[in-house]
Amino acid sequence: MNSYYLPVVIIGLMLICIGAVFLIKRRKKKPSLEQVQPKKLTYPRRKNKSLVRYYSYDSNSNSFNSLLMKLKDVSLYEPHMRPTNEMDRWFKENTHSISHNGSCLSYLNKYRVLHMTFWKNVKELGLKPDKDEKFQRLLISVYPQSGGLYCENFRYLLFHYAKQYKLLPQVEEILKTDSRFKDPLVTYQFARKNAEINQQEALKKTKQ
Repeated sequence: MNSYYLPVVIIGLMLICIGAVFLIKRRKKKPSLEQVQPKKLTYPRRKNKSLVRYYSYDSNSNSFNSLLMKLKDVSLYEPHMRPTNEMDRWFKENTHSISHNGSCLSYLNKYRVLHMTFWKNVKELGLKPDKDEKFQRLLISVYPQSGGLYCENFRYLLFHYAKQYKLLPQVEEILKTDSRFKDPLVTYQFARKNAEINQQEALKKTKQ
């Protein structure tokens, strides 16, 4: 009996092994889930979106910019020639938010009395614009014009900034390596030279 069943057992084991090998090979050939499903298309992130853009304070294009709409209620008269009012206090309280809003900066850049008040608020509030990369990237931003030219958005604000502070190394590197930022580079370097001259003159006075 044992000799009769032995060949049957051997044949059965061989069939099981063949079946296992067949299943393994079939699984290897079966396409994976990644192969069956179409790959998602990936697009490179738009770099420097805030750096190359036109910022406008026009009401039609900023109808949902409540910060800008409020800023336009601040008086354009010299602060020392009138009493302080509620909007002056609002302006000061929202200086940090305004510094990160390109349209608001565009409005400040147009009116000297406002951007001078802005810098006064920055100092009195103890803000650190020299550590604020987002604000600096807005300050050096440019917008394209015909003929492949690029114009700076905030010349006066950038000039006043550079007379007091330096840009962060990574922001200054943009000015030096990207030809589109030629105009803000000139403004920045000119203001820095003015700052150095003023510092030298101040040192001479202290020594006298």
